[in-house]
Amino acid sequence: MHASFKRHAAFTFIEVIIVVIIMAILSISMAVAFQNVQLKVRFDKNVSRITELFQQARTLSLSTLMIDGTDPTYYYALNLGTSSVTLIAYAADTSVTQTLETFTYDSDMYLNDLAIGIYYFPPSGEICIGAASCASGATEAEITFADRSGTYSTQFTITTAGGYVDVETTVTP
Repeated sequence: MHASFKRHAAFTFIEVIIVVIIMAILSISMAVAFQNVQLKVRFDKNVSRITELFQQARTLSLSTLMIDGTDPTYYYALNLGTSSVTLIAYAADTSVTQTLETFTYDSDMYLNDLAIGIYYFPPSGEICIGAASCASGATEAEITFADRSGTYSTQFTITTAGGYVDVETTVTP
């Protein structure tokens, strides 16, 4: 009797190893891309919240009444630190303060290397940068917000003329 061997079609061990390696490379690249997307979403959320606080301070300073309905005997300060932004209402004689809101950035993000105060005075919305007495004479502040990896960066520019905030975001490749 003659024995016949029937050859079965199958993958060799080398072919299987190559497929597994390709799948591993694709998985790693997808994981890195996913992390970058997550960072961008968190970064944009922080930038949006900081911009809202700038706008809120400006809006409050342009109002003819305070939040509680009283005359504008308060002025507002936006204190920008390396890890948080705080919106504060001060009495004209600075004897009374009320923290309206504090926003703390995500731990892997920061604002400049210095702290700065931006002061808003009702009812006309006059703005002083650096000191409530307006003694610094600064007419513009450029504030950089970035993630610690250096991938994303946003430049906030605020001027005393109008108090509008210009926001410009850059991505480092």
